[in-house]
Amino acid sequence: MLGIALVLASVAGVWGVIAAARQSTTVLVAARTILPGEAVGADATTTAEVVLGSGVDAYVLADTLAADAVATRTIEVGELVHRTAVGAPERATATTVVLRAAGDLPGEVRVGSTVDVWAAPAIEGGGYDTPRILVAGAIVVALPASDAVVSRQGSAVEVSVPRADLVDVLAATANDARVTVVPASGGAP
Repeated sequence: MLGIALVLASVAGVWGVIAAARQSTTVLVAARTILPGEAVGADATTTAEVVLGSGVDAYVLADTLAADAVATRTIEVGELVHRTAVGAPERATATTVVLRAAGDLPGEVRVGSTVDVWAAPAIEGGGYDTPRILVAGAIVVALPASDAVVSRQGSAVEVSVPRADLVDVLAATANDARVTVVPASGGAP
């Protein structure tokens, strides 16, 4: 009799574990790629019913996102939104800036791609000095539609840059440096 009771208790325990593991939770999922510093709201996310088991606390539940939450790192489209990927606006370490790149952008440069931003300082008497890397690993946020037709002034590109690099980027553009945007795997322009 004791043996039967132990078997039944064991079966009930296993059944309980399986039932708990099958419990689904509604979590946020990135509906598009969300870049660092961007708002993580209804326009950027959707919800999904998922089974996470004991890992449920690591993800943002559908009804727990703070109204002012921003991405603290890139959240790829379709990715479950991890708690460490969102935070208060003051935690954002990147911001966006629109640059006017000299010439056409390489075909590999698309929204969401990683690029390096190079700058060649203007020199007295005309021309440009040797280019140097201004921002490594910037992320393309947008390619403004106004540049669908080739412009003599170059191509506009909006990139997400670390806040620590913003002063250098703004100084380069204010001082008429020749800015070049290349895919992150590229070499010196």
